[in-house]
Amino acid sequence: MKYYLYVSVILTVAFILYAPCPAAEIDMHFENGKRAAKEEIGKFVKGQTLAPHHQEMGFETQDDIDHAKIGMGFPVFTVDTDKMLDDTVPWDESFIIPTDRLYFIVVAGKKAITFLQMHFVDGTWAFAEMGGADRAKAVQRILMTWPVSSGYRYRYIRVYPIITDSIEISRGKTRIGIIPLSTLVDKPGKAIDSSDLQDPNEYWARFRPIIKKHIEGYRKMRQIRSK
Repeated sequence: MKYYLYVSVILTVAFILYAPCPAAEIDMHFENGKRAAKEEIGKFVKGQTLAPHHQEMGFETQDDIDHAKIGMGFPVFTVDTDKMLDDTVPWDESFIIPTDRLYFIVVAGKKAITFLQMHFVDGTWAFAEMGGADRAKAVQRILMTWPVSSGYRYRYIRVYPIITDSIEISRGKTRIGIIPLSTLVDKPGKAIDSSDLQDPNEYWARFRPIIKKHIEGYRKMRQIRSK
């Protein structure tokens, strides 16, 4: 099984979106993805001895291999590129849209190891890639600071084609804030608290010109390659 995807493939499939579904159907869709992820991690670690390709994905010890299992999972969201490019459209919640991706933290005990990514293809969940250990550890720190048990919920947002990730945290109907994962990856030993949260509206308003520039550049590149 191949455990790597080229960036060009990721960018292509990232813009395939689900049609809106009732909440119960969405929950079942997620659970089906989680079951498929559990099967994939079982195939990957069963009877395996720690090797360099495991270490490249974030597995550090044989114990990580022996006790690896699927932990917290996240439907992956992105931004609507057409709205992002239209300066006449003010930013609002409709800019954030679902993708065909699920991310699951691979854990060994309470230790976050890496991410396992699934994507929805031809009506079924399939393995996409494994990796992103730094991001998985960063997300684990967020979960420990704002735990599910205290009523916090999360939205994983990946922006293409920049490939930058953030976690939006909410409680009830209130959005608490958003944290770019890069700020945690760059400072792995830093304690995190409410001072690390950014206002979502301000964050996206500030980030929008950067995203727009990259989207326009990516589309120009594709046009040149297609000639």
